[in-house]
Amino acid sequence: MRRNFSDLWKRIKPLSRRSATALPIGGALGIKIKLFVLRGSSFSVIKTVLFDLDGTLLNTIDDLADAGNWVCEQHGWPTFTVEQFKHMVGNGIPKLVERFSPADARTPEQLAATLAEFTARYDAHKEDKTAPYQGIAALIDALNAAGVQCAVFSNKADPLCGKIIEHYFGAGRFVLVRGSRPGVPTKPDPTGVYSLMQDLHADPASTLFVGDSETKAAIEAKCAPDCVEMEGAAVSQVAARNGVPCVILRAMSDNADESGYEVLVVKKFSIGEYIKTATAIVANMIEAL
Repeated sequence: MRRNFSDLWKRIKPLSRRSATALPIGGALGIKIKLFVLRGSSFSVIKTVLFDLDGTLLNTIDDLADAGNWVCEQHGWPTFTVEQFKHMVGNGIPKLVERFSPADARTPEQLAATLAEFTARYDAHKEDKTAPYQGIAALIDALNAAGVQCAVFSNKADPLCGKIIEHYFGAGRFVLVRGSRPGVPTKPDPTGVYSLMQDLHADPASTLFVGDSETKAAIEAKCAPDCVEMEGAAVSQVAARNGVPCVILRAMSDNADESGYEVLVVKKFSIGEYIKTATAIVANMIEAL
């Protein structure tokens, strides 16, 4: 029986407003996934996806905040809210420790001692409240089923990364798990990313990095990577549930991030002009096939 398109759209529209990580797409629904990135009139098939850890695969902020506040309490230092800790993380644990330490407790010797305290406390309690974001495991399984190799690259200490990934995702989902190592600059410096891609034999032109907004912004400034859209996942999900084959071809209209309101509303985005541009881009994609 043919299903009414307007009924399908009613189901698709609310799904497309959610985070892509909340969608149980791919292997869970039997969807065959291919990721493409368009560059000019040509496009690349995505073969490798690198994931950040904290704030991308796992919601770790509560355990990080608890460990940080425990250290602060031991020294009689001011403590912080979880919201305040969200603005301290993202550049590795040594930098986090420096940020929650008072100004008069930041000598190299004191920071080293505080880092040891924090690391021991966090390692013992890193699984108290931490959990994967909804739909992440299914997403990784879908990418693996599609032949896309997945890896993790984090500013968290390398030994901790391996333990955490194995605990929450088991073995086999990620080809490599890489954390912060001595002598290698942390993100957003691209040195570690390029080293990881080399170990994976990954072509930068067919590799995506998925991370939080601040990390993405810093990496974009240094590496100029491409973007990924999420509405196609919502369309594929609904199509799969209704037994309707679909092919998704997309042209990007904006960055779909925190600047979206300004782009679409304040600057009065022209949908008419975008349609012409998008049509030309999609036509080039079809010709390239």
